[in-house]
Amino acid sequence: PTTTPTATPTSTPVSRVYLPLILRIPPPHAAQVVFEFSEVVQPEGDTRELAVAFHSIDFIDAQAETISTLTFGTPEAHAVQGEGWFQDETDPQAGSFQWAGGPAKRATMQLAIPQGTEGLLLNITSIQNGMWMTVTVGALPAAVLQVDGYFYSGQQRYWHAGYVPLGEAVPAP
Repeated sequence: PTTTPTATPTSTPVSRVYLPLILRIPPPHAAQVVFEFSEVVQPEGDTRELAVAFHSIDFIDAQAETISTLTFGTPEAHAVQGEGWFQDETDPQAGSFQWAGGPAKRATMQLAIPQGTEGLLLNITSIQNGMWMTVTVGALPAAVLQVDGYFYSGQQRYWHAGYVPLGEAVPAP
């Protein structure tokens, strides 16, 4: 309605109402993530065809701050895994992890990607040096990573990060 404002004397106190703003975080969106490997290797005395071992996935924002983490070898990871994953194992330094590979040379996941995620940091190592891994998120190729299987102190694995950007790059101020 249109009304003519009335003048208020300056000596009359003005009442102000403050309404709280409620921040509603949008729910995570689901995305099919596919890891395709250049090759798989069957270690001596093992029936599995292995490519890359996964310890964790960190969902990071534009400032490289971790929003959340998915650790492999946990019920949370098992719930989102599709084909190409093997049983849980333990590394003395990293903790739980899982190998991926198989005859199809691929592994799949249905990930819930939190709002604000700009990329994925994969904590990984491979069965041998010179392994390549293509990562597809949704229907779009997101990254091609070289994953080496570094070792130190004999049999202990060296885990390293691989970065997978999601969507268009947004420069941080």
